[in-house]
Amino acid sequence: MSRWAIPSRASKILTPLPVTERILNLVSQIIAGESFQQAGAPRKYQRREPTHPSAEGRDENQIVLALEVLASFNFKGVLQVHRAAGPAEVEDEHSLGEFIRDHVARYVEDENPDIRRAAAISCCSVLATDPVVGQTSNHAIRLVNEILERLLTLAIADPDPTIRQLTISHLDPKFDRHLAQAECVRSLFIALNDEVYAIREVAIKIIGRLAAINPAYVMPSLRKTLIQLLTELEYSTSTRSKEEASTLLGLLVGASQRLTRPYVVPMLNVLLPKSRDASPAVACSILATLGELARVGGEDILVQLDPLMTLVLDTLHDQASTPKREAALRTLGQLSSHAGYVIDPYLDYPSLLGLLIGLLKTEPAQHTRREIIRVMGSLGALDPYRNSVVEGTSNDAYVETFNPTDPTHPSNIGPQHDEYYPTIAFSALLVVFNDPSLSEHHTAVVDAIMYIFRSLRLKVVSFLPQVLPAFLNVMRSCPVGLQEYYFQNLGQLISMVKQHVRNHLGPIMTTIRDFWTTTPNPGLQVIIVDVIQSIALALDAEFKAYLPNLLPLMLQAFDQHLNFAEPRRQSTLIRVLHAFGIFGSSLEEYLHLVIPAIIRTFEQPDIPIVLRKQAMQTITQLSHKINFADHASGIIHPIARVLASSSAPPDLRQVAMDALCALMLQMGPDYILFVGLVNRVSFGFEIVFGL
Repeated sequence: MSRWAIPSRASKILTPLPVTERILNLVSQIIAGESFQQAGAPRKYQRREPTHPSAEGRDENQIVLALEVLASFNFKGVLQVHRAAGPAEVEDEHSLGEFIRDHVARYVEDENPDIRRAAAISCCSVLATDPVVGQTSNHAIRLVNEILERLLTLAIADPDPTIRQLTISHLDPKFDRHLAQAECVRSLFIALNDEVYAIREVAIKIIGRLAAINPAYVMPSLRKTLIQLLTELEYSTSTRSKEEASTLLGLLVGASQRLTRPYVVPMLNVLLPKSRDASPAVACSILATLGELARVGGEDILVQLDPLMTLVLDTLHDQASTPKREAALRTLGQLSSHAGYVIDPYLDYPSLLGLLIGLLKTEPAQHTRREIIRVMGSLGALDPYRNSVVEGTSNDAYVETFNPTDPTHPSNIGPQHDEYYPTIAFSALLVVFNDPSLSEHHTAVVDAIMYIFRSLRLKVVSFLPQVLPAFLNVMRSCPVGLQEYYFQNLGQLISMVKQHVRNHLGPIMTTIRDFWTTTPNPGLQVIIVDVIQSIALALDAEFKAYLPNLLPLMLQAFDQHLNFAEPRRQSTLIRVLHAFGIFGSSLEEYLHLVIPAIIRTFEQPDIPIVLRKQAMQTITQLSHKINFADHASGIIHPIARVLASSSAPPDLRQVAMDALCALMLQMGPDYILFVGLVNRVSFGFEIVFGL
């Protein structure tokens, strides 16, 4: 039967197919070097192998165009067998999955970024509409996984951030069943710590979807991410970091309700104090996150109802920021809808109704007025009689009382006791220490106290409750020129008593924070960092509990001193970086705060070389103590850019290669994702190794 001698119904369906076939054959000739062959179809010439276009003679613009055509055209039904068959056979679907795997997917490793970008879009677009993505055979699963593995490698390790973002954003929800496998989930969590925020945003949405498919593997890492975001929001010193953390937190809450519901109250305790941030962008994103939390938590959020409603009302009164008012309106609507808090807001907060009506009359934006009407509908109708009743409120006065404690006195002991003479000595020294009129003798008293501690060591630990408060009090009133002297002796004292200082760390931490924030002297900050190192070495693992109070101060040093060429400022940063190495595993929960500061230090070309090397060495040192696998993308890409920079000196490249080797040893098989990236930059430039 002739090809065109088919019933009229089939003819209408098949008429455009020859044109589409020719387009597909042309695309295949450009991409694969041969005409298109349907999977399983016999070849005309069995001895002929497919010939891919050579790198020398290929037309790259033509390849990009062919990949774009492949992604945009609908080739469903192409190359169907046109036998004397009914319409049912005409509607059979044919797969392009093997063509994508064998010929298209290899272009994601091409040197040309335009080709990699077009290949990624083509793979995602064709695979999302291909019937193989919904099949459950071993062959289909293996085929899809092979393609997704290449795409995820591109989304993590490509040096171009736009390609990484484009690739991960094209991962269709139809792939979720395959992406929920352990290997893919691992790659997505690496992308979650990418240096580009837009990539992190898409990654957390995908991971949130996967939590419902493979919770056993996704939930533990997602819980860790939740804690990291809360920590970053609470302790970060950067406005941009806080805004990004709060936005990601809102996305996480919305995408994974099962995870966040048990943590509603702890999240409220972190978010509410930060909701009044000076930055409107941060405050707006936190309000949006609180709204998502109300949607997920339901009645659980009512435990913090009063501060939450106070925040909403204060924000609605604020005329300076329209986005903040809109976020507050959405939060109020979500609170009333999902927590069942209706009608009562009008009674508990009598000014609310008048405020909403006033905003409805004065707001110029139509979408804002629409949101106000929606919120009023959620809150419900108020009984006019109850509204006329004025209910008074009473505020309980709070009186803070302070009960001073008497100073401890030495016991009545005799000369036969070991503590007799130290007691007499310390009593006499503290009399001088506590007398402001004898301030010229205070340095001599410090020398005497240090001599006694060096001589008797742990035998005089019992005198710390008397010595340290007096020591810290004198430090606050001493001349500026003696501050470094007192901090040096404080560090030596902590090194001698070691873990016995733990009961006195509260006043010490307060003193460190006060001097760090009020004293602009970089030399003093260097000595303060030494004191912090002494505390870390004395407490070892217990130091982790005090790190949240000190870490923001140390991170501020990178904002204050990084762009100054003064040697003392550089010394401060070098000491801070060295301290990070000493902290070791205590920094594991705060890596998302520390790593960006370190990367910013070694990546900027105008930073002194000694500081850049110290930052890179800190990465190497920490890699021996902390698992960097989740942060590999955000670390390896900047190191690769340093290697690829023609202005980077050879000794800095040597340190960069040492850092890469340390990461490779730590990550093991996971490092394969970045092999192509590292090879591209290491083979393109001559790197001198010191042998």
